[in-house]
Amino acid sequence: MSNTYSCNVNTLLVLAKCFSDKCLGRVDRNALIIYARIKNLAALGGTDYSSNLKQLMIDAANWRKRSRDELHAIEVYEALQNATNNGASLSSDSNSLAASAKCVSSECLGEADQLGVLGFLKCTIETQDKPS
Repeated sequence: MSNTYSCNVNTLLVLAKCFSDKCLGRVDRNALIIYARIKNLAALGGTDYSSNLKQLMIDAANWRKRSRDELHAIEVYEALQNATNNGASLSSDSNSLAASAKCVSSECLGEADQLGVLGFLKCTIETQDKPS
């Protein structure tokens, strides 16, 4: 299946303008992301939580009780596993990984640059055609 958007930041800013602070707050944007992910999971053949928030809350209970640090640690692990699942060759040692990522750490990039690069890479990865 081909993608419905590209990662041209100027085009995306126009298309996403009603999802900015001018139209929606952070909590409302999070709600839209959750809603989209509920629909995405169902479209992939997973559990459809569209009309069952109670079940979603039960199934996500262990995740909802975690600190931001714990959730971010899981996000890092998932990013590494997804890269590996897509064919990347990565070390499993955190010190080795940190050394490999040194140039994109705060040593070379500020937080604003990191966030921009993360957004660009997320978009670029998500818009790649999936192999058959």
